[in-house]
Amino acid sequence: MNKIEAIFIVIAIIVLIACMQTIPQYYFIFLFLLALAILFLVMIIFSGYKKRFESSKLSILFYLIGIILFVIYFMNSVYMDLTNKGSTADGIVILFLFVLVMFFGWLFEKNK
Repeated sequence: MNKIEAIFIVIAIIVLIACMQTIPQYYFIFLFLLALAILFLVMIIFSGYKKRFESSKLSILFYLIGIILFVIYFMNSVYMDLTNKGSTADGIVILFLFVLVMFFGWLFEKNK
């Protein structure tokens, strides 16, 4: 990670924490963006160790699971909008799992 990336990620984390404190009604959105910024930082740290974990079959499996989770998230969102009976917590959990699965798919992906 070079200096520009480090400065950008630190500024992004500070801005997101400030936004979480000043705009409480959008707390979950800023929390999700903060989690993505931290995930980006973790991906940068793991990029040096990525060669140890390369496996194309596991990568494809994780990406397929990610596609299925995205479809489930989309169906949950549509169900919530049309019936007003859905659960926001379910959507957040599914979205978190989607991001986590995509991270593992990236980790096991072979470098080209």
